[in-house]
Amino acid sequence: MSPEREAAATGPAVPAEDVIDLREYLRVLARRRGVVVLCALLAVLTAGLLSFFVLPPVYEARTVLLVTQATEKVQAPVTGREGESVITTLTRLPALTMNTYVGQLKSETVAERTIKKLGLDPNLYTPVTLARMVTATAQKDSNLIELKVRHQDPLLAARIANTMAEELLGLISEKNQEQMARSVQFLVDQRRATEKELQKAVEELGKFDSEPRSVAFLEEQFKALTAELTRAQADLNKVTVEAEQLRAGLARLEADLADTPRMVKVTRLDPTTGRTLEGEDVNPVYVNLAEEVAKKRASLGEKEAQLSALQSLRVALTEELATLQGELTAKKARRDQLAAEVKRLEETLQATGDDLSGRWQVAIEPGGLKGTFDLRLFGTLVSGVYELAGGWKGSLRGTLVGNTVRLERIDSQLGFVAVYTGRLEVRGAERRIEGTWQATNLAAGLPSAGTWLAQREAKK
Repeated sequence: MSPEREAAATGPAVPAEDVIDLREYLRVLARRRGVVVLCALLAVLTAGLLSFFVLPPVYEARTVLLVTQATEKVQAPVTGREGESVITTLTRLPALTMNTYVGQLKSETVAERTIKKLGLDPNLYTPVTLARMVTATAQKDSNLIELKVRHQDPLLAARIANTMAEELLGLISEKNQEQMARSVQFLVDQRRATEKELQKAVEELGKFDSEPRSVAFLEEQFKALTAELTRAQADLNKVTVEAEQLRAGLARLEADLADTPRMVKVTRLDPTTGRTLEGEDVNPVYVNLAEEVAKKRASLGEKEAQLSALQSLRVALTEELATLQGELTAKKARRDQLAAEVKRLEETLQATGDDLSGRWQVAIEPGGLKGTFDLRLFGTLVSGVYELAGGWKGSLRGTLVGNTVRLERIDSQLGFVAVYTGRLEVRGAERRIEGTWQATNLAAGLPSAGTWLAQREAKK
């Protein structure tokens, strides 16, 4: 075989693989180690110079919010009134989750309130730019929300963080107060409407009672007819017995009369001849019996006529009494309906006109903190607002069970801060509450417990 054919058979030649030795790289780096170290130092130095002299520093302010939830629903005794379910719905504050609080903290409303309160330049600070500076996260398995604000000015970053926290509490409290105000206005409107309905119902009931054939008149008529029917029935029973006695006596007399001969034989002495004569004469016994039978028949006829009249009277009275009873039943049902409506409206007014509703002058110890509580009661549920010295204000809600008052205080700045309990005392025209209070938000720096005294202002 020729060399060309042998080469074609064996195919093209494969070049040998290049082998890279790592030791060669290490030797190169070792020879240039000075350059490598110098480049690293230059990079660190350049970064430091840029950070300290060129780029502005960014500071982070951090604050933590403690969220204390009020009870989701005020428990009250079941009374069966429709108004209870209505007011429970009206006075129930919204139960917010931790994620909801975080969302509200980063909302545009809170950002705008913060910018306005701090007096920031609206051209430089908008809700969008402020949101980029803010990071809010809810700590897992806790009631804590961590708020971080990054800014080149450390003081401004701290002010923004604190102001946003305050504005969040203020926003929540304002929403609660708006709902409480709607509840109070609803109660006022409801009372006015109920007063009008009660006046109309009382007038309708009075008009119904003043009708000629009123329930009272029909009841008197019913009593009179019942008494008359009772007398007629007694007379009927008496006459029936007397008639039966007359019939029995008449039957005996008729039997005796039948057994008595009408004529009897008699013997007479003829004065002329002196002889004894026999003849017949009217039986005097028969005559007497016949007279007695005639009298009995006359008496029985009178009794039967009297009996018939009494039976007719009883039937007439029974029919009249049945008609009267039907009319009386219908009118009593209508009057009961009107009276029940009046009672319902009176109970509704009594629920809104009470010893608790009104403005109270309050003194809280320790510290001698004074202010006002404006309370409204519906059934056993209490709602209201308050203002205390030092700018403290917010909403109130709770219960009145017996004479025991329990109020939850939700502050516009600090949230749910305290629970007040006390006893309502009524002394003539004076209304007074005295009791104790317990703090629920110890992080606010306020006293943990104390006493309180309230006295209601006289209603104008």
